Amino acid sequence: MVESLWLVRRWSHRWVEELARAPNLIRIKLSSVDHSSLDRRSLAFHMAIAEKLRSDPRLLGKVCDRLRALMQDSSVSISVRDAYREWLLFIERHSFDEVLALMVDPSEEGKRLRKATPFSGILSQEKRAAITRKVVAAK
Repeated sequence: MVESLWLVRRWSHRWVEELARAPNLIRIKLSSVDHSSLDRRSLAFHMAIAEKLRSDPRLLGKVCDRLRALMQDSSVSISVRDAYREWLLFIERHSFDEVLALMVDPSEEGKRLRKATPFSGILSQEKRAAITRKVVAAK
């Protein structure tokens, strides 16, 4: 199985060398992707997710169910479970429009919350790839 691993330039060279020796990794692609382009891509994903949620609000209920399950999963790190708890509390305590606004909030708080998104299953792989191509082309 061929696996590609995209690494952010800032990560240590020692860590990259250790990954290169890992038996399951056939190739490693070093990317010049910076955090701002990752943030733009994440924002673009969440804008598309917000559109999809607006067209089918019932999906938000599925997201809440998924959040509850993930928060009980001991294989999920404590910090990620905390982020999921934060999302769930926000969704439960705020209006639908406020949730959608938070998803696309360009502030540092919005960026922080998007790093542990509970909405990852909403978009198809094809849609995510199209958004990624569009963000890269706009660079």
